Amino acid sequence: MATVSFSYRSKKDTAFLEARLSYRVQGNPNPLSFYTRSKIEVSKEFWKDYAKGVKFKDVTKNNLKKKIETDTHDIRTYVINEFEKTDLSQIDKEWFKTTIKHYYNPPQTETENKAPEGLVSYIDFYIKQKRDGLSKAQLTKWGVIKNKMQRFEHSTGQQILFKNINEDFLREFSEYYKAEKYSK
Repeated sequence: MATVSFSYRSKKDTAFLEARLSYRVQGNPNPLSFYTRSKIEVSKEFWKDYAKGVKFKDVTKNNLKKKIETDTHDIRTYVINEFEKTDLSQIDKEWFKTTIKHYYNPPQTETENKAPEGLVSYIDFYIKQKRDGLSKAQLTKWGVIKNKMQRFEHSTGQQILFKNINEDFLREFSEYYKAEKYSK
């Protein structure tokens, strides 16, 4: 069984906590341990009190304690789950560093980042990517454009693919707009 613990291993007044992965291999009386930095930053004084189990009366320190407990619990859970999925022969310091790195920056699958080939599905992709930077009016505008494109696809019976957008498409699309009496 593996364990993940955290410690303050720095001479600085404020530093990131060190995460330690320890586990035993059958036949070896000593546990194997690997260290790497987490992104949990605390002061040396706070960590001393936290490690002693001091009950904080200060709201700021109490909130920090709760945040540290949540963060360390989440990291422990993630690392232990990854540990259980991995063959023991592959677990080393680099594996531990990579696991912590993936905890903070989960690798995205290609399908999440890859832009769709269809125009209508691309509009959804675009909105999802830019959601924080779009105003309510812009979201509405993109919704209207998407609905018009869906009606055009329905009338032609074909999905609009980027690779098929050319002069013929432009001509067909203009005729559709005129027939539906949309403004140019």
